[in-house]
Amino acid sequence: MNDQQLFNDRLAVLATMHQKEKVIAPLLEQELGIKIIVPQDFNTDIFGTFTREVERQGTQIAAAKLKAEKALELTQENLAFASERSFTPHPLVPYIYCNREIVVFLDSEDGLRWMKC
Repeated sequence: MNDQQLFNDRLAVLATMHQKEKVIAPLLEQELGIKIIVPQDFNTDIFGTFTREVERQGTQIAAAKLKAEKALELTQENLAFASERSFTPHPLVPYIYCNREIVVFLDSEDGLRWMKC
């Protein structure tokens, strides 16, 4: 079974309030056949902001996972995607910051978890 067959015509919730669905949804639909919904009035900033106006509790990965789990809980769906962004000092070049975005995928139906930097 290929990835397209595994997820074809399944519905996933994208835990975002910053219109990431404009970029992510077309890719997931085209490549995996997944339809994306976004929870209405879902405030992802409560999990922390990359500007640190709201402090993140735990790691970047933990925050993305919490977003995905909360989106599943709110919508009663079984597939979720969430991301968490940070700006951190570059590991090799002093005085320069780099952007890192973590994407988490949860499938409570098949027990799959996936993370990508």
